[in-house]
Amino acid sequence: MADGLLDWLDSPRADAGIQLADEADGFEQHSYEELAARVAATSGWLRDAGVRSGDVVALVYTSGPSFVATFTAVLCVGATPTPVAPPTYFPDRQQYLRRTAAILAAAAPALVACDPALEAIVGEAAQLARLERPAHAWEPRADHSAELVRARPAELALLQFTSGSTGTPRGVRVGWSNLEANIDAIRRWLAMGRDDVTAMWIPIYHDMGLIGCVLTPLVNRSTILMLRPDQFIRDPNRWLDCFGRRGATLTASPRFGYAYSRRRLAADRLEDWDFSDWRVAIVGAERIDAGALGGLASALGARGFRSSAFRPAYGLAEATLAVTGTNGEEPVAARLRWDELEFGADAPAAEVRPLARTELERPADWLVGCGRPLAGCGYSIVDDDRQPLPDGRVGEIVAHGDSVAAGYHRHDTADGFEGGSFTTGDAGFTLDGQLFVIGRLGDSLKAGGRSVFAEDLEAKVAGVDGLKRGHVAALLGVHDSHPTALILTEDAAPESADRVRRLVRVEAGDDARIVMLNGPRGTIERTTSGKPRRRVMWRRLESDGLAGGGVSVVFDELPRVRTAPGVGVER
Repeated sequence: MADGLLDWLDSPRADAGIQLADEADGFEQHSYEELAARVAATSGWLRDAGVRSGDVVALVYTSGPSFVATFTAVLCVGATPTPVAPPTYFPDRQQYLRRTAAILAAAAPALVACDPALEAIVGEAAQLARLERPAHAWEPRADHSAELVRARPAELALLQFTSGSTGTPRGVRVGWSNLEANIDAIRRWLAMGRDDVTAMWIPIYHDMGLIGCVLTPLVNRSTILMLRPDQFIRDPNRWLDCFGRRGATLTASPRFGYAYSRRRLAADRLEDWDFSDWRVAIVGAERIDAGALGGLASALGARGFRSSAFRPAYGLAEATLAVTGTNGEEPVAARLRWDELEFGADAPAAEVRPLARTELERPADWLVGCGRPLAGCGYSIVDDDRQPLPDGRVGEIVAHGDSVAAGYHRHDTADGFEGGSFTTGDAGFTLDGQLFVIGRLGDSLKAGGRSVFAEDLEAKVAGVDGLKRGHVAALLGVHDSHPTALILTEDAAPESADRVRRLVRVEAGDDARIVMLNGPRGTIERTTSGKPRRRVMWRRLESDGLAGGGVSVVFDELPRVRTAPGVGVER
């Protein structure tokens, strides 16, 4: 029988727990035995504060034991936790206040619990959300003791707000059975044992960080080495050190984490590291870059790292977290003939190759396989009429199984949820039993009878000389009746414009309008997990334009029509 979400409280380990990175080069030790005592004390505080069964409690913490204790205590009093990002993940105060107020207004929490240092700004957001109660910070005293009393569980174990890549964030209603089923599926997938050690740097409020790197090892009663994201950004070698010297065996990260670690790798420290015990490196949350994985595997291979440790995966908050993943075999990548890509047709795979330890040429042309369904999870590929497509056909991914959530919070319509399945809005196909994810259907356009996907175009444009990786976004859709490809860049060199124009024209075809806008850093709106908020920016383009505020139009090229063979005329 699978372990329940709170079973670890019955016999908390004194020899395992959370090790929180300090501001030097060490880690503060917090055993699960100590954490259980904090859960008991915090649950008493929540009851005294008036939290009752069925309430929602918002949690705004930077990291660490305080978050985990409060999250667990909320469950113990029969309420539902909803994690919210702290202000450190936002470029300015006003953006944080607007975003947080919108989430709080949608969640309508009975209480907002936060770190003491955040009480003022979180309280301001609570006021903007018109909550009746301000934010509260509370920490148990060292000598505080209380008896843990568990109330009947709420209907929901988690109200997980999406990162907002499709627009206004929506709260996903994750039931107890959904969360426990997905945690069990992940533990089985990774063959997790008590001696495994998970090292993490991704945000604790994000579904990958919360469920994959905190709740799963917590239920597993195994140790977590926890860095804050800002600590990782300052020195990713500190995260690598968790595997090279401190015995970590498991992790999860978007591809950015692996690519960034490769770029910032301290070569002089390699001799001190042994990565032979690093057996799982989950890759997910965004399109997987074959070049990033191959580069890191090549750099660390001499010190015992195996590229088979990479576990490319596909998941989403609406399915709690994970849907598919590779099972310890060498990851594979498929090179597509992108000019032949068409929805409903056979995937034009020119070559399938093991990732191995070498970087693939033209990484943007390759898709990494995301494995097979986890236990209790599944997916299908469907056409425009939601009819199943056979293996090899490009269509829309529908997730189904025990982990699919109950729907969106306070939404009257199903919005893709139906009978234990969720229509994801992602395009993909199955090849040799593995799922390959192409990109968002909402972030695509038709060009010459084929589909062009924003993530693919963005990856190719990012390789143009004069552009900075991580500072390019592609927005695709129909604007002013024209199929339009808009490339938004930050601090682009002027000489890059012609190369971008030629590349996008080839990719988008003659019947598309292509536009390039350039602005300063911060121009591209992103979710708190780093994804471009394409649909939000697209709607703003349609309503009042994106230019202004330092953003300039580099070029705006209208569609071309053919008046005679080989003759292009601007329309």
